[in-house]
Amino acid sequence: MEISIILIFKRLCWLLACFFYSGLVGLVWAAEVEIEAEFDGDGSQRKFVIVTPSTGFCADFSSICAGGRLQTAQVGISFKSDFPVPSFETNAVQFRIPNAKHFEVRSRRHSYPVTLRITGVGSRYNTEPLTVMELTGAATSREGHEALWNDGSFADVGAPCKSFYKGHLDMASLPHKYRYFWNGPPGALCGKTPKRTMHLRNEFLDFSYELDTPNPYTMAEGRYIGAAVYTTRWAGDFDPGRYLRPIGATEFSVQVALTVRHALRAVLLDGTKAVLEPAGGWQAWTDKGRPPRACTVT
Repeated sequence: MEISIILIFKRLCWLLACFFYSGLVGLVWAAEVEIEAEFDGDGSQRKFVIVTPSTGFCADFSSICAGGRLQTAQVGISFKSDFPVPSFETNAVQFRIPNAKHFEVRSRRHSYPVTLRITGVGSRYNTEPLTVMELTGAATSREGHEALWNDGSFADVGAPCKSFYKGHLDMASLPHKYRYFWNGPPGALCGKTPKRTMHLRNEFLDFSYELDTPNPYTMAEGRYIGAAVYTTRWAGDFDPGRYLRPIGATEFSVQVALTVRHALRAVLLDGTKAVLEPAGGWQAWTDKGRPPRACTVT
């Protein structure tokens, strides 16, 4: 009996250890993005303003993004080929621009519709263990990155997609790595066709976004939260193609939080105008010369 109890106890400990480990793995690979937007009714702004700093492409190349007012976020999901990516196959390396996500942000009492639109996608590809010079026979890394792909460098992506940054060769100084960022319409598959068969990985996922938010003047003060979920697997929202699979998480969520603060807000239940006056009207104050105890909106 004692031996049986000991075996059961060991088995239980083993199961708990496995559960704990799997929980840690899930936490390690959790890939969440948070977007904060605020409205302060002080007269200087009439809509929500995104206050979350950019991460990823626009954090690393802020001067490039400044003119286009681009907001980007980076997700810690990498993509790797388990076997060599074949040459001369159309869009062997790709990303999809996801369709818009429609969802609601909620407070305790209210909910409002929000639309999150992804406008661009990018990463940094890595050809290790081989350099682009070894793959192409080029003399320099810049020439190697240019010669590795059909129809010009990786930035010269085909329509309807286009490279956000025209000076793409400035990003080709490393012999294994190349940073890129593409824009495109919703649902567009942006990709390139390699001239050489090779192992490849994308080191992370960058994306640019825009928010369509409610009219803050119609919202009660408070904080409203909602989320959209995106998939990163083949045929998913960001669809990396058949050859590059996501490492770790195959999906991530984007949490959107809207904060509303009003300097003064009058809600008209009926009628077309608001009157601010003390109880009993202004006549009693002007006759007696005393300040009113409280004002009401009628």
